[in-house]
Amino acid sequence: MNLNFFLPKQPEFFVYFDEYGDCLNEMANLFKKFTHNFNNFEEYFEEARVIEHEGDKICRKIIDKLNRTIITPFDREDIHLIARKTDRLIDLTENVIRNIYFYKPKEKIEAVTEFSDLICRATMNTTKLLKLLKKMKYTSEVKKLVMENHKLEDRGDLVFKKSIVKLFEDEKDPANIIKWKDILENMESIMDRCKNLSNVIEGVIIKSS
Repeated sequence: MNLNFFLPKQPEFFVYFDEYGDCLNEMANLFKKFTHNFNNFEEYFEEARVIEHEGDKICRKIIDKLNRTIITPFDREDIHLIARKTDRLIDLTENVIRNIYFYKPKEKIEAVTEFSDLICRATMNTTKLLKLLKKMKYTSEVKKLVMENHKLEDRGDLVFKKSIVKLFEDEKDPANIIKWKDILENMESIMDRCKNLSNVIEGVIIKSS
């Protein structure tokens, strides 16, 4: 017998996850705009900092709520894990924008645009999954979103490998190689984290269905 029916729903947690999804999506859209335009680095960095700080506030609200709640809508460890993984995903995207601002590369390499499109799609899927948490039902939509993030992560791996090879073949300045390698590794990590967060959300929904 599913006892969840008799437990307090604590809808605030799902409101916070909805807010987290909006924050994550806002950061991804900013990242896509930034990488496509590839100018005004400081302006985009300041915008990213504002979004990142908003994500920190949401994370703190979730943790504070956890500390004041006896019965949670699903395992408190899972709530904490989803909050931390979402926060890290937002932070990592902000880090890429920050590093490009710090490094100030003169030209954009092709992989940046490719990664940007993949990241935006994976983030959109992850945002949808965060908002589906409140339904606590494993549906074909949930399965499709998780599978798509796995495919996008695979494509991200290919983009990363090709871009690293091309970087070492074409770039002659060792400093530029180090800078771009760092940026590319972080963008690949964003794809990995989208996939991993999707897996966690899927697991929580399956356990609670």
